[in-house]
Amino acid sequence: MSKRGVRRLESQELDSLIGVPGVEPPRRGTDLRTATAGPKRSLARTLGRSAVMTAGLILLWVPVTGMAKLQQPAAQQEPEQEPPAQAPAAQPGRYLGAASCGTSNCHGSPVPLEQNTVLQNEYATWLDADPHSTAFNILYNEESALIAKNMKIEGEAYEAAVCLDCHTTNVPANLQENRIDLDEGVSCEVCHGPASGWLAGHVEADWEYSDSLRNGMIDTRNISRRAQVCTGCHIGKAGLQVDHELIAAGHPELIFELDNYTGALPQHWKYRTNRHGVRAWATGQVASFKAGLELLAARAQSDRWPEFADMSCLACHHSLETSEWRQVRGFRYRAGLPPWSPARWVVLRKVVGRFAPDRITELDRRVQEIDRDVALMNRPAQVAANAQAVVDVLEQILPQVQSASWSASEAKALIGEIAGDGDYLRKTDVQSAEQALFAVNSLVSYLAEQDRSVLNGPLARSVERLDAQLANRYRFEWDQFTAELAQLRASL
Repeated sequence: MSKRGVRRLESQELDSLIGVPGVEPPRRGTDLRTATAGPKRSLARTLGRSAVMTAGLILLWVPVTGMAKLQQPAAQQEPEQEPPAQAPAAQPGRYLGAASCGTSNCHGSPVPLEQNTVLQNEYATWLDADPHSTAFNILYNEESALIAKNMKIEGEAYEAAVCLDCHTTNVPANLQENRIDLDEGVSCEVCHGPASGWLAGHVEADWEYSDSLRNGMIDTRNISRRAQVCTGCHIGKAGLQVDHELIAAGHPELIFELDNYTGALPQHWKYRTNRHGVRAWATGQVASFKAGLELLAARAQSDRWPEFADMSCLACHHSLETSEWRQVRGFRYRAGLPPWSPARWVVLRKVVGRFAPDRITELDRRVQEIDRDVALMNRPAQVAANAQAVVDVLEQILPQVQSASWSASEAKALIGEIAGDGDYLRKTDVQSAEQALFAVNSLVSYLAEQDRSVLNGPLARSVERLDAQLANRYRFEWDQFTAELAQLRASL
């Protein structure tokens, strides 16, 4: 999978097997294939997926409580018995493990069953094709061993909490109803919540989605709540973060954008425009910047300030032989200071301008002050205060962004604004260019949902050329990138 989430996951032929209720869920390595087909463009989202169904037997559960009871002659009636004691209600908040979801008549079907509200092959898709299922296995490779060595970790990477907390379903033993195997990786309950309180109930006819939420399910239909789950690891939070020490030890820098990363995963949900696509992109912009600022504030109030992971990496990590352009460009503050990376603000400011134009001046001022104070490295209190002030504003506008609808003309207008922002982007960093690419990719994908000819047109080709410019960030050239942005704008 492309780290930036732009490459399409190609379709595969369906397996003809239909699971039989009661069969154990498939294990890793089983040959299960997804039923997603789409154009061979490299836009992040799979558009117009066509489900191919194979013949098979579907068994229905019929409740017996509503069936008439046969009347027996009085002489043959058994003496009345005391009703059996009801089993105690399940205690919410406990983890059952991925296999509890994976029987073939639940979420373990090897093929999607389109006639239901869910696909029912969610477990099989996760197990066979989702990188979250193999997140623990990565901790056994040479790169992970080297990171553990450089971090002076006692033991192996696959035993260290700093790794396990994001690479597995690493929950305390007292919260495990069933023993959770670490080799499940990042499994169902990490994203959907501990299942003990709702697993049995959510298959009942009179059980509502709200009942599940009250009993511990995470509301992934709510975009901002879903983003909060993702950013917990993919951006970080206090006590759970990829800091400069970990990056220096060899861990990749975290790059994330909700819609593009979601679009690059094998789809185990039904695509709905009110939960995915451009609405998810815009909501994710707000949620991601908010999460990053919350982490920044926590770092500024800790004993490990300054935290270089908040700064633009290539400001320091670059060849001195070809660095003259930095002197030509100049510096935002004192020469030589490592600047804060504004990557999550460069495009979000366009979204804020649409939904809260009266707040954009205040937010721009505070972001500039954060930028300055992070670079100076000696004003952590001011950093934390400004970060929290921006978070407060973002929380106010988040519901409006999440509920907003987008027209094709509005999406085109925003593409034009981003593509015309080359001079501003030049003053930032390559991470900001990546976020601009993510934005354009989501917006062009949205246009392609409305008009499939976009997939074969100049907008899609511009996205592919922008992606190529970012294939290697160490060879990234602003001149070429901004030229491609100009070409994109001309194609609108």
